[in-house]
Parts: sequence; structure tokens; C-alpha cells
Amino acid sequence: MVDPKKHPADPRFLLREWVMLDAELPRGRRTAPFGRLFLNTATGRFLHRDLPELANYYLIASTGGLLVLASRSPPHTVLVVNPLTASCITFKAPMPNFLLHTVAHLRVAGTAPTLVLEHPTYGMAYLAKPDDEHFAEVKYNPLDKAHDISGIRDDKVDDLLSSSITPRSWEKYFRFYFVQSAGEMLLVLSRKHPERGMDVYKVNFEKKVLEPTTRIGSSALFLGEMCVSVDANKIPSINGNCIFYLGRGQHDGQPDGIYMYDLKTEKEERIVNDLIQFIGFYGKLVTPSMVQILMNYCTNIPWSQLESERRYGFLEEVHMEE
Repeated sequence: MVDPKKHPADPRFLLREWVMLDAELPRGRRTAPFGRLFLNTATGRFLHRDLPELANYYLIASTGGLLVLASRSPPHTVLVVNPLTASCITFKAPMPNFLLHTVAHLRVAGTAPTLVLEHPTYGMAYLAKPDDEHFAEVKYNPLDKAHDISGIRDDKVDDLLSSSITPRSWEKYFRFYFVQSAGEMLLVLSRKHPERGMDVYKVNFEKKVLEPTTRIGSSALFLGEMCVSVDANKIPSINGNCIFYLGRGQHDGQPDGIYMYDLKTEKEERIVNDLIQFIGFYGKLVTPSMVQILMNYCTNIPWSQLESERRYGFLEEVHMEE
């Protein structure tokens, strides 16, 4: 039997279908001082996990359930931790400066994994393997993100995807997303106002084609800087064969809120006014629905604790508990 602590980079121990839901849950509502709630998007299993590592490391990001941490003492070297096995991949490179928000990916190719720290706003990323002395700063385009999500590089498929997200496509579409769902790679295109809804294509790597579809089975897609597909049959209150996303605002003729687009009926519906809801004169916080929790995960990228302390002199969310 392979020991995950001795072989932390073994693909069998690199989580793919987990998400850490309460990265920003107030401490008073957590199950333990450093407890977090995880969800398996394929099985619907919820798991509370105490993470004592957060007492000694800054939380930078999470990816597939894996945690990206940086040591509290300079030079702030990086770890990728599996919270289920307590195994970790150590990186020699120190955490890059000025990276306040990041979406992390772990590339598994060749003999060593590559940690990718994407800067969603500026079209760039930082890359390092475990033995690299520094993170390399590189340009990071949508195809790079597609490779990191699918784990596949194919020149012919790249040409197909490139032709689908050219400037001409912006005459019809507002934004595009790549989503890994039930073992398939999906390209989701959000239509521009005054049209509503989404166009979905399955990326067929074998035939090198994009296949339009209105059927994604029991899957429900949640779109944002991070995209998630869940099995609606395993999670109550979520509709399958639907796509969930935030409204684009009045500037595009659409009120704020969380929307659901049903691929079968081709109907769009605003189902919640906001990610967070308050009621009453004193603004009592309403317990969020599962839809709100997942949309918050996809769209509200937490600040890096390290960069928060560097810039503002405080830790974002996680503090040492007395």
C-alpha cells in the first residue's frame, strides 16, 4: 500500500472533486478553531476537518480541496496540503509578492507537479515546481486555464477553442468559462444582452470537435473565477441540467442576483437577490442556501492572508485563536 505522506505528489492523492466551502466563514460559526467544511462535488458528501496547519501557515488559496499555504516566517515558502491525508508537497520557492487574490491550479505532468498561482485580473500567473528556487512570472491566457482544468494539451483542440473565443465572438457573447463536469470538459458561453442564457459545448478531445449540447444530465454548473460542477442528485435544493451564475448588473440590462438557466427549457430565472441576505431592522444574517454557498465559493475569491498582512497589517479571516 502506498503511503500518501511518503508520496504526496502521487495523482491518487491529489484531490480534484472537493471544494473548501467556508474559507471565509466567521470563526464563531466554525466547528473548531481551525475547522473548515469541505464538499465532494461528485458524491455530495460533506466533511468537517480541523486544520491545525493554519496556526502556523498563511492560507493562500485552495484548489480541488487541496490547500495552498505559505510559512509565516520569511521567506514564506509554500506547501500544498491534502487535508484528508495530512500529506503535503513542499516547494522551495517563496511566495510571490503582491498577489492579493489568486486562483490556484496544480498541474500533474511528468515527474513533478507544477503549482500555478493565477492572477485573474491581469492575465498572468506564477509557476513553480517543488525544487525551483523561485516562481516564474508568465503570461496566462484562457487556453492555459483550459489546460490546467482538463489536464490535457492538444494543438488541434486549442485551435478549436481559440476560434470560439475570438474577438468576433464578443459580438454575441459576454463571457466564457471552462468547466470540468462528470469527466468531460465543457466550454460555456454567456450570451450578451438582450439575449439571455448560455450556450454549452462539450470538448471532444478524441474527435477534435466542439459538440453543442443542452444536456448535462444531473450536473449543475456554478460559474465564476472558479467554476464548479456538482451532481444535483446528491445535493438537495439544486436543479440538475442547469447553470448558476451572478447577474451582470444594470449596465447590461440585468438586475444583480443569482440566476439559474435551465438548458432544457432555455429559460433564465433570478432565484436569489444576492450572495448574502439580511432580514429585519438590525440586519440579521439569513442562513445561506446551498446555491448561495457554492456561488460564493466561485465568485468571492478570498484574499491571501500573507498579502493582507503585508499590505494592511492584519490577517484576512484566520487569526491565531487564544
